[in-house]
Amino acid sequence: PSYTASDTVTIVDLGCGLGNTSLLNLIQTLQQQTGDEVSPKVNAHFLDISGEAIQQLCNDERYQSGIVSDSVASHAYDVRHPLKTPTHLEQSADIVLLLFTMSAIGPYKCDDMSNAVTNAIKMLKPGGVILFRDYGRYDDDQLQLNSVSGAQICNNFYLRGGDCDGEEVKGANRLELGTGCYFFELDEVREMFA
Repeated sequence: PSYTASDTVTIVDLGCGLGNTSLLNLIQTLQQQTGDEVSPKVNAHFLDISGEAIQQLCNDERYQSGIVSDSVASHAYDVRHPLKTPTHLEQSADIVLLLFTMSAIGPYKCDDMSNAVTNAIKMLKPGGVILFRDYGRYDDDQLQLNSVSGAQICNNFYLRGGDCDGEEVKGANRLELGTGCYFFELDEVREMFA
């Protein structure tokens, strides 16, 4: 769709982490536009399971400038919980970003993943879109993780960014050491959003 300066676009970044996706940069760019450049007002909602990540995001100067213009908000939120969409975000988003979010949830076809997709869809306005980007099966990251001792948790699901060496930490407790990372087949993505 095309937008004018009088329009408002609401974007929800689910699993935003520290906000290092393009969304913070987009807000900064829109605030610096001058002259004949026309863009809509952007309201951005940053949601992540980690309260610590949200706190660090709130300290980012790009986020701070968004607060001044009343265009950003952030919340700790666990997208995996069934039927738990923040009321103020139900059917409010023009765009929901799922950028490397789904892979962190767990192996494909787990209930948590299904709940996350359902919650993301509930946030969309009629005609809204989900922008999805994640890891693909056999990409370079997966091939590199195959050589890291203890990184593989189960088929195509790995631990990233943690201390994977050592057998004393097992199962779900391993995820406290880093971020889970699932590598999708294209058919799995199609089925997930069908």
